[in-house]
Amino acid sequence: MNPPNIMLDKSYNLEAVFRYLPNNPTTTMGFEMLQIAKMLDEQGEKAEADHSLIKAFLKRYGHRAQVEIDLGFPRWQEEPEYVLSLINSYIETGSINENLKKFESGVQEAEMTMRAIVDEVKSKKGKRAAKKMEDLLMSYRRLAGLREYPKFCWSQSIQIFREVLLTIGDDLVRLGRLDKRNDIFHLKFRDIESGKKLQGVVQENKEAYKKFTNIRNLPRFITTTGECIYSLKEETDGNSLDGIPVSPGVYEGKVRVIFDPKGAKLEKGEILVTQSTNPAWTPLFLNAGALIRDTGGPISHGSIVAREDGIPAVVWVSEATRLLKDGQIIR
Repeated sequence: MNPPNIMLDKSYNLEAVFRYLPNNPTTTMGFEMLQIAKMLDEQGEKAEADHSLIKAFLKRYGHRAQVEIDLGFPRWQEEPEYVLSLINSYIETGSINENLKKFESGVQEAEMTMRAIVDEVKSKKGKRAAKKMEDLLMSYRRLAGLREYPKFCWSQSIQIFREVLLTIGDDLVRLGRLDKRNDIFHLKFRDIESGKKLQGVVQENKEAYKKFTNIRNLPRFITTTGECIYSLKEETDGNSLDGIPVSPGVYEGKVRVIFDPKGAKLEKGEILVTQSTNPAWTPLFLNAGALIRDTGGPISHGSIVAREDGIPAVVWVSEATRLLKDGQIIR
């Protein structure tokens, strides 16, 4: 269905239509965390793993993790500390009502923008063209958020696979081939099938894993001749860093560098500086004033969420997590 061919007299903030989409499990998850924080705050309570509200939340979202596509990372239902700390941080910073209002006003702005566009089309082209425009806008609002569902369901299947492997890990511990059940994630299938003791293999693989996870500055491009390109410019003026703008706006605030969302504290309005993000990071965005990343592009996860939440964002700022420091004021 093509939109009506019409020149509108007014300019509209179409960014508003793209934000706070319904049917998005990640957005819904963040909204539910705020609602839980509000209920706990009103009752004078804190988030605890055995609280009924937390248990219900983990039943829906407990298959998520800090790195969801890695079988080796514990799921939230196994280690709920990240969820608990986030909800408690909303309570402690007093940002609950402000963030809930941001959600509600974002939805209202989207609806008002769509209605204004449809009304102008109706006045210029009639009811039929207006209905066509309304259907297109509403279809986008209903369907765009569904892009998160494949990842959401995929992470559910990963959780099932993880549970199977942990059961095998228990068997290997009983047989004396492993010291800990979680060590199974440092093995290959051929190791498991070998029938040998695996403690040495696990230790060797752990050391290799640690070595590779300490690599920070990766090239943006590697050419066919082997040249490595790390940043967008060869030189800077010394007072600025260059990257790719992915969400519009200008913001000035304090830097908070975070490598792992687990246990991270992001105060309301701080600029989140990190290497990369995935859906597990989304609740942190509720407190962020802006986003800067070492890596990423216009359609990477953090970029999309930043646009939907209406916070300025710049990605592929080479070595931002090394060059920027906590508490530093930047624009």
